[in-house]
Amino acid sequence: MEYKSFRDPEVVILESDPFDRVYKDLLARHLVLRKAPICEYCGAIRFPGEGPGFCCRQEKVNIVNTPIPDELRRLFTSQMDRDALYFRKNIRYFNSHFSFTSFGATVDQRVATVIGDYFLPNLS
Repeated sequence: MEYKSFRDPEVVILESDPFDRVYKDLLARHLVLRKAPICEYCGAIRFPGEGPGFCCRQEKVNIVNTPIPDELRRLFTSQMDRDALYFRKNIRYFNSHFSFTSFGATVDQRVATVIGDYFLPNLS
């Protein structure tokens, strides 16, 4: 798989985080979750409260581990490239914009109208 990218030589690294208000009042210490058993089917490390087949539905879903593209790996690891430094400095911004890119939804025909479609999350 080939990825194309464009590096803008005029990219300026921001000195202040415009989204810092979101992370302003976080706790000083982190919370340690109790251990949960590893999935016997796919080997996933689970969170407490997740059922025995929550991750792969007891081998009914094939979880694929795709390789990380070189360009994305460079953005995370390069200490010299300006665009990689910009990317890491503004990672919260990028993460918030792409957080719902794989969010699935189905249309509930009972409430869909001519005015607009109302989407309900597909949580199954």
